[in-house]
Amino acid sequence: MMVVPFKSLPNLITKTYQYLQIHSKISWNSNIYDLHKVCEALDRFSKDPSILLAQALLYHRLSRWEDAHRSIDKARSCIKNKLQLATCHYSKGKIFQSQEQYDASVEEMREVFGLAGHNRIIRAYALIGIGWSHFCSGNYDVAESFLYRALQSRVEEIRLDCRRRLGVIASYKGDYYQADKYLNAALEGASPRDELYLLHCRYDMALSAERQKKYERALSLFQEAKNIARTLRKVDELARISTRIAQISQEIGQLDDALKSIKAALSLSPFVVRRHEIIDRFICKSGIELHQAEQADSSDKADELRLNAHVSLELGQKIASQEKDYRRLAKLWNQRGIFETQQNNPLAALRAFDTSQRMLATIRQSEKNDVDRQADIERDFDYSISISEQISRVHDQLIKHSPYPIHPTWRSTSVDSEMSKIERRSYSDSLTKELIPELRRLNIPKVRVMSEPLARMLGVFVGTPFKNMHYTYLGYAWTTATLHLRHLTLSGILTKSGHAKGAQYRLNVDLCPLSE
Repeated sequence: MMVVPFKSLPNLITKTYQYLQIHSKISWNSNIYDLHKVCEALDRFSKDPSILLAQALLYHRLSRWEDAHRSIDKARSCIKNKLQLATCHYSKGKIFQSQEQYDASVEEMREVFGLAGHNRIIRAYALIGIGWSHFCSGNYDVAESFLYRALQSRVEEIRLDCRRRLGVIASYKGDYYQADKYLNAALEGASPRDELYLLHCRYDMALSAERQKKYERALSLFQEAKNIARTLRKVDELARISTRIAQISQEIGQLDDALKSIKAALSLSPFVVRRHEIIDRFICKSGIELHQAEQADSSDKADELRLNAHVSLELGQKIASQEKDYRRLAKLWNQRGIFETQQNNPLAALRAFDTSQRMLATIRQSEKNDVDRQADIERDFDYSISISEQISRVHDQLIKHSPYPIHPTWRSTSVDSEMSKIERRSYSDSLTKELIPELRRLNIPKVRVMSEPLARMLGVFVGTPFKNMHYTYLGYAWTTATLHLRHLTLSGILTKSGHAKGAQYRLNVDLCPLSE
């Protein structure tokens, strides 16, 4: 199949280990799972494009975007084969997608398409990459046209992926009949062993059901997706699913469940790659808390909830300022206006609403000639109208009740301490630290498990299945590795699927679980 070698993490680890064993004078036993050191070591082989590409993919997994681009550029400079060059452009395009630089991704995928020649599989992957970048930019019709072309592929895996993506686009366009048709076809054709694909299918089906206001079905599908994400320990997906569950629960009036879900999503904030999603979660959390404050049965409880909402807004504004995400910062100012309105502080509310509107107007002016931002601009305009309506209501209150009691905006000393809890950290590193004491408590007769190297290995694989071979990279013989894996499975550290040489292992989902 295509294009990008070492597509799976276990395969990437295997290839990297083999390279280092051949080219490096030092042993990499027990150190192969220290990916930062591995990437540094691979710098010594800067003329081998295969190694440089492996290094780039490792950097990608570590979210070290600039280093990944640098490695690919080095590989590209010493490649003459067109298909290998297509691999480099494809990898670079995928990294740009991860960085949400969709125009740059489209350019790279166009290069892939041009280099593919008559190779239909590579052309199909390039078309999917171009189409999806256009979709992420809000160009739904353009995205559809590219995915329809990719759908003509003879490869079933590609056709299934296209159907799923076309279903997502149809859902965003409001064509729910077509969306359900595509998404159901994608799910029915999926392999039960392809857990990540099943996760994406159920998540996309749940989003479509949510847009159709079929909330019970959406919650059921989100829960199924959540169970898979938890098993695979997919942090970003789990946080997104918990956020959607919170939003639906708020919509149907289940505010306690909504708050529980959004707190679960926010507890994963240090490990989330896309920081702007954390801002959305604080906006959601503050909205739930303000809603609960309106329904509180005592003034003390209402004050506590409003204080929590204030902290959520402060945290969201801090992150939005750090990320220079002015569109979300405008939304936070609007939410601040709602907060100040509830606080009987209309002047502060008007200032907040006015700040929100002015920010949106500035964004619209700066992006008016950007074709990729027209959908965002239209949404901003509708949002601005709703802010104007809120301003009008606050003005009416001032006229009717002047002089109006002005309450000072609350200040909270907990914002800085809460901010420290969401500072960016690697989930792999965090999981490794959690696992070390668990592994040290093991008492397996005649089996000496090296806790720290094993914890690092499990932290790298996270929820990805691995094989006996990958355990031998810690420096064990095959039979010793088999013995260790059997005891680790019996001890509840690992779970096993398959038999003999086809056996695969992964970290038990109940050990050091992700937040619910």
